Formats: sequence, structure tokens, C-alpha cells
Amino acid sequence: MASKMNNVSAVSAIIMYIRLSVEDEEVRIGCKEESNSITNQRMLMHEYIKSKPDLRDAKIIEKCDDGYSGKQFDRPAFQEMIDLVKRGDADCIIVKDFSRFGRDYIETGNYLEQIFPFLGIRFISVNDRYDSALSTDQTLGLDMVFKNFVYDSYSRDLSKKARDSWIKTGMEGSFRGTYAPYGYRKSKENFRKLEVNSETAPIVREIFELRLSGCNATKIARLLNARGVPTPAQYAMEHNERRYGQNINPKEQGWNSTSVMHILRNEKYTGNMVTLRTKGNGIRGKTTTRDKQEWIRVENTHEAIISKEIFQRVEDMLPKYKKPYAG
Repeated sequence: MASKMNNVSAVSAIIMYIRLSVEDEEVRIGCKEESNSITNQRMLMHEYIKSKPDLRDAKIIEKCDDGYSGKQFDRPAFQEMIDLVKRGDADCIIVKDFSRFGRDYIETGNYLEQIFPFLGIRFISVNDRYDSALSTDQTLGLDMVFKNFVYDSYSRDLSKKARDSWIKTGMEGSFRGTYAPYGYRKSKENFRKLEVNSETAPIVREIFELRLSGCNATKIARLLNARGVPTPAQYAMEHNERRYGQNINPKEQGWNSTSVMHILRNEKYTGNMVTLRTKGNGIRGKTTTRDKQEWIRVENTHEAIISKEIFQRVEDMLPKYKKPYAG
């Protein structure tokens, strides 16, 4: 092993990949040890990098997916990381453990055994004590395969428990989203309950009024941008209500028809709690829309921003409903 370490070349740029998923929501509210928190992951990897002579002088690029499941690999920061290594802008990726990289053991194995070796990328998983530059095998090895299989199995079990929990709290009329819809905030006394945000609720009302007056979503977005009204993402960043890794997505720099439609479609503004509007197609599948009759709807769970009559009038004016807003 010593000779192997002596032959390891110093890397020029390291991508430090961090992921905190909706499955780790309990971490956010202090119900369990924050071993997977963004702060903990960042600190652990920085300490590891400083301890390695071949890593400590490398440029560090941080990519963070906050609120994304490890079951799928179309996460924004993850895709940005892959684009960087394809362009040759980094030659090493480091994660806290394999589960932070992904919980699909087949897809994870494909990256580690096929894609990264082809691109010449060194891969390090700190807690798993795995470093591709020190491995003598072309494959991950039975122990690493078993670990990834355990992560995948754990994710399946976690998904089932989460689904059962969503159904239970949905029937109770509790809010289960990670972040409150624009116009609301989570109650400090009960994080499962929504309360009106006096700063952003007037914007929600204005959007509905503009639509009733005949303005389409694109025109509403232009009017809001002309006045410099912060988007939901910008407002959240300014008030530390949401973590976005490092920067706001360029697509969220201003209001657009999509962000306006998300608000016009959201029935929660009427005081109703609507859940289970989507469903997953298996551990690696995409989410799809449920039929409306399958949704769980509990009325008058929180203060309304828009009356049910106004919401219905606006909904009748909108194009045919295709895709639900997850909130």
C-alpha cells in the first residue's frame, strides 16, 4: 500500500460533492444526529483533504444538492459536476460516503467502474475509506458492492416509510413540504402548519387579480420583473429561508410564466391542504401525476390568501391541467 501511495499523483482540482435530501428532513429539525448535514459533510471532507499531501494544494470546487433524493441522478449540482469532469476542469471527486453520491447501487457502480475511470477521475468516499487511486482492483470489490446494495435497499425501505408517513400526515391535513409555498411561512409553534407571510402574500393576491383582469402568465411575470419584485427563490435567499448550495439557478433570476403558473395552480392558497398529487414509479422511476380523485384534500387547515371562488375562476381560465405543482 505504501508503494501505491507513493505513486499517486497530486490532483489539480477537486469537486467536493454534498447532498442533503428530503429523506434527511429530520436533521433539519434536530430530531437526530446531524451526521448528514451540509455543514458536517463539508467539514469532514475539508479535514480529509488537508490530511492528504496529494490533495491539500488542489483547487476545491463545491457542488451541493440540497433537498434532492439520491435515488435519481438528474440533480442540478450533480449534473454540473459531471459537466465539469467531462470538460476536464477537475480530476477528482470526493464525497462523505457512497450514499451521498447516490442510492442506486447499479448506477453508482456504473459511474465508479466505467465512467470515471474512462475520464481519468479519481473518486474518494471518506467514510467508506475508498480511494480509486489506491485500489488495485478494476471493480469496486465485493465489500463496496455490498455497501452500495445496502444503501439501495435502505432507500427502498425509507421510501416506503416516507410514503406511509405522507399518507398519514396528509389525512391529518399537515404540511409536509420542506419549504413553505411562496406567500406562507412555517409556523414557529408547529412546523407542520402554514401561516401567512405578510410580505409575500400581497404579491400572491396581485398575481391572481392580474390573471382575472386578463393578463396571461408571461405578462404578469414581466410586470413583476419591471417593478423589481423578488422571485420566490430570491426572497428565500434574502431571508435565509432556503439553501441553494452556492448560487441561485440562472433560470430563477427573474419571474417567468412557469413561476407564475406554479402560484396560480396551487390550491393551498385557498386554505386547503392538498397532498399526494404525484407518485413515484419504483426506486429509479420518475414521479408522475396522480388522478385528481386520488389526491388527499383537507379543507381549511390554514388561513387562506385567495378565496375558493377566485381560485376556481382562475383555474377555469387556465390551460388544461397537465402537471401538478408539488409545492
